[in-house]
Amino acid sequence: MMKISIEKLKKIIKETIAELDRIPYIQVLTSNRHIHLSREDMETLFGSGHELRPTRELLPGQFACEETLNVIGKTGTLKKVRVLSPIRSETQLELSMTDNFTLGIRTPLNDSGNLKGAAVVTLENPQSSITVERACAITARRHVHITPEFSEKHALADGQSVSVEVDSIRGIVFKDVLIRVSKEFREEMHIDTDEANAGLIKNGDLGRIIVSNSNREKPEHGLYNFSGSVLSHAEVMSKAGVREIIIKQDCVVTMLAFETARRLGIAIRKKEA
Repeated sequence: MMKISIEKLKKIIKETIAELDRIPYIQVLTSNRHIHLSREDMETLFGSGHELRPTRELLPGQFACEETLNVIGKTGTLKKVRVLSPIRSETQLELSMTDNFTLGIRTPLNDSGNLKGAAVVTLENPQSSITVERACAITARRHVHITPEFSEKHALADGQSVSVEVDSIRGIVFKDVLIRVSKEFREEMHIDTDEANAGLIKNGDLGRIIVSNSNREKPEHGLYNFSGSVLSHAEVMSKAGVREIIIKQDCVVTMLAFETARRLGIAIRKKEA
């Protein structure tokens, strides 16, 4: 068994802590079906001068409210769908694909705020039975909210598409995840109930943002000779696409590096003495 000096052990610990700080972990939250109302539709449904009554903060300045509406489709109804505040310029209903089967509609997969091709539904106040009909139903593209500080630290840009790996009970990788950057945000990934169920994800599970390495140049023959004394997670990530990393006999591989290599299908082999 190879002995490790105190100095090298300190270096490994320091490198491992630095690795964890460099990995863009994000909290994953499930977003259930909900409604954003325009001022016009809110006053039609709840009365002139009505103001939404927030009950729980979801994001800074965004709240779940006491108000709920029934959503009526071609073949069924979803009862007591939560209204969120603040109000928007246009009414938007966000549904999962499974909700489509209940309602008998087909929603487009859009970025939130994009109502192109939105399905038509009827919104009903369950107390007064007042209704409005709107082309407002979409399925929102999964997305990540981050702050400018997180964006700068991990070289992520607003509008960028990434993948996110979630180590839940049924581990899963989500592709084509939209990055959104604002000083008003917290670091959170938002998925719908279908996506959460697919990975058996609980609110608060952690996801790891993965930026595609498809444009990186692959070393000749898929081999990479590493000459350093500690092989880190970051070093392995930078070599995504290689077949094998060859290390020196006395090189130490961190646990994160081992796990990352396994996930990327990269073999780690010690150079023959």
